[in-house]
Amino acid sequence: MPEEIYSKIESKGAVQIFLSELKTIFNGKYRFDLPNREDKPMEFSNEYCLSVLDYDAQDVIEELKNLTPKEYSRTLIAHEDKNKNVYSYEFR
Repeated sequence: MPEEIYSKIESKGAVQIFLSELKTIFNGKYRFDLPNREDKPMEFSNEYCLSVLDYDAQDVIEELKNLTPKEYSRTLIAHEDKNKNVYSYEFR
């Protein structure tokens, strides 16, 4: 569990680079998994959410590939310990 979470706004250029790298990954030969957290009830799982939306992993990939800098909201930075940070880009 992260001890502290900060947020910051990246430059448009940094977001464009992130999205470009994301598209490169998804256009490659990588496997995409949406893991379920075992500590959460089934109705809060990725599997359940996808079934309710009638989505599969490929639909999620296509949504991610279609993100634009205009939809970028912020970057969350979780400081898990003094040697490790976890970065999450948030889109609307």
